[in-house]
Amino acid sequence: MIIAIPAGATDSIRTGGTGASLGLAGALGTAFMAANPDVTVEEVPSLGSSGGIDAAAQGAIDIAFSSRPLKPEEKSSSLVDAKWVVTPFVLVRNDDSVAHDITIPEIERIYAGRVTNWPNGERIRLVLRPPAESDTRISKEISPAMRRAIDSLQALEGILIAVTDQDCLSTIGKVPGALGFSTLAQVITEKRPVQVFSIAGVKPSVKSLAQGDYHLAKPLYMVSRSHPTPAAQRFIAFMRSDKARSILSELGAIPQ
Repeated sequence: MIIAIPAGATDSIRTGGTGASLGLAGALGTAFMAANPDVTVEEVPSLGSSGGIDAAAQGAIDIAFSSRPLKPEEKSSSLVDAKWVVTPFVLVRNDDSVAHDITIPEIERIYAGRVTNWPNGERIRLVLRPPAESDTRISKEISPAMRRAIDSLQALEGILIAVTDQDCLSTIGKVPGALGFSTLAQVITEKRPVQVFSIAGVKPSVKSLAQGDYHLAKPLYMVSRSHPTPAAQRFIAFMRSDKARSILSELGAIPQ
């Protein structure tokens, strides 16, 4: 997917990786090309963290965005990583027919199967991620009770499993009563028509996360070659600029 093609572009940059990063990277790519019409930024979708890292190692893309840092076996003289942003990790529902606030104990009871219906009587349909996904790890780290509940749910048949970040929000958006986790940045950048819950009265936002009032967060990492092309070097420098920091903050992410 090409974000845009500036007239007269002579250099190109390819990026890709985790679905949670696509909207943020796309917004920065568009802003960068507006100021650098000699460069085209191309975003390769649906690679995932591991796929993006592997593509960067092979030279197929210039910059990978990942939901995790490099593993020891991925580290080499050719790749470097850095924490890029942190965004609120949020619980979302497909409509606003129920209250917009929930507590951690209430979330635990839902995932443990002790609460199976919304207050309006509609069945709660949980949307999980595969066991190895970062969203699964983060949701299990909420509490020991959540870890036990999610481990039990993933052993059951008939549970909705969304493979990618985009699949997750699409499933939540179309299945009545659906509930699952995502990131505030993805909801904002993709303009998803889902309800984002406050937790114990605290609304997830860049401000509440930065102040320590909202406690659930997902980090995203940038992976590049240790000796990037001149065009990629320019884009990396832009992603660390004040202009990029302002864009990221408006889109629900805290630059690191």
